[in-house]
Amino acid sequence: TLIFIARSLDTGVDELAIILEQVFDQRTQPFYVNSTGDLHEEIVSFPATREKDAFEDEDKMQEAVFAELGTGRIRRGREYQVEGRFINNINVFGQFAGFRRIRDAIVQQQEAPSRIQKIHFLLNPMYKVKDYLTTEFLDWFMEIFPQTTAIILNLSDEELKTEAAKIHDIVDILCTLYKLT
Repeated sequence: TLIFIARSLDTGVDELAIILEQVFDQRTQPFYVNSTGDLHEEIVSFPATREKDAFEDEDKMQEAVFAELGTGRIRRGREYQVEGRFINNINVFGQFAGFRRIRDAIVQQQEAPSRIQKIHFLLNPMYKVKDYLTTEFLDWFMEIFPQTTAIILNLSDEELKTEAAKIHDIVDILCTLYKLT
């Protein structure tokens, strides 16, 4: 499913971003976490590339590290560990150019009536996995910050009024991701 979404994101189908958001949401996917603190499935090992250009180059992308296992989280008083398969899914999505397509789609948004909604759809999956994304990947991805800010600043007064909540969410997501770089 993730490979299909990664390869199809540039078709402009908004539903794919919604599905991706659900796949990357740990709360809706109980098999991604466990409360024992033991990893039930190890992360698949592959040659790790962390250079910034690895996220652009098709050949290097297959070896790029987009996400890595972080520390456990406390939820409802219990520590939860993320399963290795969750991190693997994030990396596979990136290795099949999914994150590059998200970044390109955000930067290329020109359709006035729905561009804020599309940017919002595209950024939501990024926010869901923010705690696991590598600093190198976030440095590369956040090159969208100036372009996205320019899109927001160039909105008409009417668009600003009708899309205020989504704009606020977009700014929050971008600022959160930027702080992680």
